[in-house]
Amino acid sequence: RRQRQMCIRDSSLTKPSSARGYQAISNVVHYVAKIGDVSYITLQEAINAANKGDTIVLTADTLKKIIELTETVTIDKPITIDVNDCTIMSKGEAPIFNVNENEILTLQGKGTLANRIEVNSGGTLNLEGDVNITSNGTSSDTEAPVVNRGTVNVMSVRNELTIYCDESAIFNLTEKGYVTTLNLTQGQKSIANLNGVVGTLVLRHYDKADTIAGEKFKADKLTLIPAGSLWDDLTDPEKAVEDVVMIQG
Repeated sequence: RRQRQMCIRDSSLTKPSSARGYQAISNVVHYVAKIGDVSYITLQEAINAANKGDTIVLTADTLKKIIELTETVTIDKPITIDVNDCTIMSKGEAPIFNVNENEILTLQGKGTLANRIEVNSGGTLNLEGDVNITSNGTSSDTEAPVVNRGTVNVMSVRNELTIYCDESAIFNLTEKGYVTTLNLTQGQKSIANLNGVVGTLVLRHYDKADTIAGEKFKADKLTLIPAGSLWDDLTDPEKAVEDVVMIQG
């Protein structure tokens, strides 16, 4: 099922100005990922070859460890990706990962995703490392670095996370989760279960969304930003918190 690939795709000869001979210039195939001891030229190729539950380690054997995608990578099975200090860049404003319904993507290690992740309804994203996720788009909630229509679980210490939870999506900050700055926007009927620690929580809250703080939740600073018609007549932050944030314990 998994076959090793040759390191050299092709080569060409060029005649140097000294005219003393020919210099071979090789067009080397750069691998971007591996499963076990098998390497792959594209990330999508590695995902296609992976079994359920496999761990894909990014290698990016190029200078600066940059992986440039030509199209969005589709997650169609439960897999783990160790970003391994690499940077993944997408073409234009296309998302880097699209997690399908009923599938699970677990991100481990450190590195950078230079565009957003989209989690479809029924899909799950587990954040276990400290992968920096940014976005090329800034004009709407659906261009946030993480667009959640399913479930997102934060299970580790990380510096910053900006996430938009669409209607009926679920966001879980577990007891092991610590986020220095969490920018959380909750769409209608979405649920945020906060059980970890946040340095600064910036919360935007739409109609009928629930933010539930568990017994072990702690935040040093809370900033509330009005969003949606529910906030039209609410100008007192304390009243707003009382109305939309449920504190348990």
